[in-house]
Amino acid sequence: MKRKLFLLGLVLVLAMFLAGCDVLTTDETNVKSIIEEYCQAINDQDWYKAKSCCIYGSGEFNAIAYIKDVLDNYSEYHVEYINIYIDIYDVHIYGDYSEVYGYATLVVSECGNVYSDSCLFWQYLQKIDNTWKINNGFFSWYMSED
Repeated sequence: MKRKLFLLGLVLVLAMFLAGCDVLTTDETNVKSIIEEYCQAINDQDWYKAKSCCIYGSGEFNAIAYIKDVLDNYSEYHVEYINIYIDIYDVHIYGDYSEVYGYATLVVSECGNVYSDSCLFWQYLQKIDNTWKINNGFFSWYMSED
């Protein structure tokens, strides 16, 4: 009887431990996923999708609106493509808030010229209604012509 209770207790403790680990892994996976979706939406110039990855009115949300406005209203910018490649190397989760650090490469083709830059970046995210959204971030781009 004692052995059965011990095994039952051990199984319950193990199940709680694994469930706790799964929550952290899921949050980290979801945080990485929303940043990857955001970058892919920019690559596709799907501004609605890019803004949907952000908190309404946040710095990143407004940056997307600004980029779209520039590309739509200034014909001298003949952008053929925009590609952002990211490598996330660190994710910190603090309840409903997250900090993400990584390395990014931006490649832009405009009027037949290709410009690129690589930099470190960080993003701040917030979980709203159980969904991670990008709040603000920093990319230190210094474009150079290839």
